[in-house]
Amino acid sequence: MQAYSKLFVNLEMKDSITTQWKDYVAKNPNKKGSGIGHYNAAIRGLYDVETNEVKAEVERKHQEGIYSEDEDIETDDDVEISEQQHCTRAVHLHK
Repeated sequence: MQAYSKLFVNLEMKDSITTQWKDYVAKNPNKKGSGIGHYNAAIRGLYDVETNEVKAEVERKHQEGIYSEDEDIETDDDVEISEQQHCTRAVHLHK
């Protein structure tokens, strides 16, 4: 999921996932932890609803190697997904 996250999950979406976790913990104070499981599940959910083209691009990038935090990753020109599509998916996924 690291390749997918690096390629297609923007900062706004990551912030939204973090906010959802904080809201959940506020409503469920007995829950502890950093929310990594929540984050991973959210990213997996986003990936699961992606097109086959996006999944193929993720697999190709995954096969190329490990990503570093400061590395810029470019996608193929024929694999495009708008920021609005990502945001819409994220909102619907977490309702």
